[in-house]
Amino acid sequence: MACFIGLRLGVYVYSGEAKDCVSLLAAGTGAVIGHNWPLYFGFKGGKGALTAAAVMFMIDWVMALICLGFFVTIVALTRYVSLGTICAAMLFVAISFIPVFGNTFYFEIFACLMAFTIIFKHKENIQRLLSGTENRLTF
Repeated sequence: MACFIGLRLGVYVYSGEAKDCVSLLAAGTGAVIGHNWPLYFGFKGGKGALTAAAVMFMIDWVMALICLGFFVTIVALTRYVSLGTICAAMLFVAISFIPVFGNTFYFEIFACLMAFTIIFKHKENIQRLLSGTENRLTF
């Protein structure tokens, strides 16, 4: 809902596309930060991955589908959901700099901030992955 409101505010930088909408990027950032550190729960929330994925689909569904496919591939190969999430966040940053997508500087800042936030929230998972104690997805 926050992203839809940000999109309707319509503060655009260049072309008028969703990824150029600064108000949408700010609302998406606020949604992820609000999910990670909610005021009503003593700043103890989730890790923001699903919220960030929803924001990604609102901004650029092609990039979001690429990251989702990469996430599913990593999870299918390793059965580590946290590894798939971290890798998809890093891929999101990497493909945001590819010129064919035509992203603005503001979008690239947004992508870096989102990936950093998601990876920061997964620091315990990274430690468990490195030590070999992370739980695997079971079917």
